[in-house]
Amino acid sequence: MFNWLNHWMRSWFGICLLKRTPQDDGFSYSGLVLALTLYVASDVLVAAASSGWKVGWGMTAIDVLILIALTFALLKFTNKSERFLQTITALAGTGGLLGLMVLPAVQNTTFNTPTEQNSGMLVLFWLVMMVWSVVVRAHIYRHALSQNYATGAAVAIVQAMIVLRLVNHWFPQAG
Repeated sequence: MFNWLNHWMRSWFGICLLKRTPQDDGFSYSGLVLALTLYVASDVLVAAASSGWKVGWGMTAIDVLILIALTFALLKFTNKSERFLQTITALAGTGGLLGLMVLPAVQNTTFNTPTEQNSGMLVLFWLVMMVWSVVVRAHIYRHALSQNYATGAAVAIVQAMIVLRLVNHWFPQAG
């Protein structure tokens, strides 16, 4: 069990470092379930920390729905549907890891009154993590679509913009 879990965590961390690609891992439903569980859990915890559980679940539902629908549509449109499972596993697994990395900062902001000094550090940390997340997703989409990095980056940015737009529309109090 721990070897299996260790394999996936190392794989997703390698993708986060841009040293691995989604196709480096085989076709695995158990990996997909683990990735989606990690992604949903970290997404809900991060969103709920600042917006409450009900809104956190709603924001997560939008995020996961867009992640799956956009990825499926892109791969179908480019005749690469066979890459769907590996792509979603990589996107959800790396997203879950990155979510867990930001969770302590979110919890710190929620439970402590930020000072001017640590507030600036938190903003910088959020900015770095957002950019890193887009870079990782661009890397994954690039390989899944067999395109250049700019195309992967465009897809990652559009996806983030769609999610932000929908979250702000459905949950304006969270924005």
